[in-house]
Amino acid sequence: MTPLVWLAMPVVATALATGWAGWVSRDRAAVDAYESVQAHRRFVDALSHNVRVIDAEPASASDPQGRDGPRE
Repeated sequence: MTPLVWLAMPVVATALATGWAGWVSRDRAAVDAYESVQAHRRFVDALSHNVRVIDAEPASASDPQGRDGPRE
């Protein structure tokens, strides 16, 4: 059984490489530059609406997790 596995690995790798090369070299539709820029702007706008500002102030003394350090 083990020799079959060792012989099957290069065959599978070759098949995957052939499939990947075919996928990469496929003909693609022409992309309109204006539509591409608009799509990028929509993407950036969508990301900018979900930005959460993190407060840079240190944690308070009543931090229940003890992230301020040891309490005395």
